[in-house]
Amino acid sequence: MKFSAGLPGVMRYPPHAQPWRYAIGVGHAEREFDVLGVPFHERGAITDEHLAAMIELWTSDQPTFAGDHVAFDDIVFEPKPVQRPPPPGGPAILGEIRPEIA
Repeated sequence: MKFSAGLPGVMRYPPHAQPWRYAIGVGHAEREFDVLGVPFHERGAITDEHLAAMIELWTSDQPTFAGDHVAFDDIVFEPKPVQRPPPPGGPAILGEIRPEIA
């Protein structure tokens, strides 16, 4: 299954929070994954791969990525984040960034 680069599950913290961060929910409703045909118990690895693809899009002038769930090549991705390095973030539970759950 291929997902878009603009993940709909991305949540932003308030603009006054410094530095700007993002969090991505990995999902908790196994039935929703079943309906989509996505392995529920692989959601952490799938999320990690999407995060790696996003970083590639944000940091490379000629982004290329080949994973099990995300793949792209010969594309243009603009605009890129102004913040360097890119915004920190990761998987989240109830708004708290929890990298250990991925």
